[in-house]
Amino acid sequence: TDKITIAMEGKIIRTAANAGNYVGTLSNVTMNGKHFNDVANTVFSLTDNGDGTYLLQGEIQKIGKMPGTISINVPVYIINGTISPTAKNREAGILKTAFMKQKIKLRNISGSLQGGLLHFVIETYAGWDIFPMFPASVTFDGTK
Repeated sequence: TDKITIAMEGKIIRTAANAGNYVGTLSNVTMNGKHFNDVANTVFSLTDNGDGTYLLQGEIQKIGKMPGTISINVPVYIINGTISPTAKNREAGILKTAFMKQKIKLRNISGSLQGGLLHFVIETYAGWDIFPMFPASVTFDGTK
């Protein structure tokens, strides 16, 4: 189960066992068909939304010729340790540069969360569903 119930001083407190920060490595980094080196010490957090979903958030620093940083904000389901998207082709984050902010859309996310180990593959793009630009994908493996 994704929640733990704790009794303290006669009160029942529900806490999210999966919520928290996970530190790990981005690997299989691909942007516009080009592969890039792994990125260590990347942090992603999971926040329990209280409705059976979690918000996956993280900041991806400049990689290669990327013109800025990417803020990831993706609602996900975690059911029996399996991560899946709540919706596809929706906003997944923002590419921030000195001159603009470009919405990044989610093509897919899949992964697992088992025993404090977070693993996921996220695929994103910018532009429109019928004309996607700047496709990117990364794998994240981290621990709580």
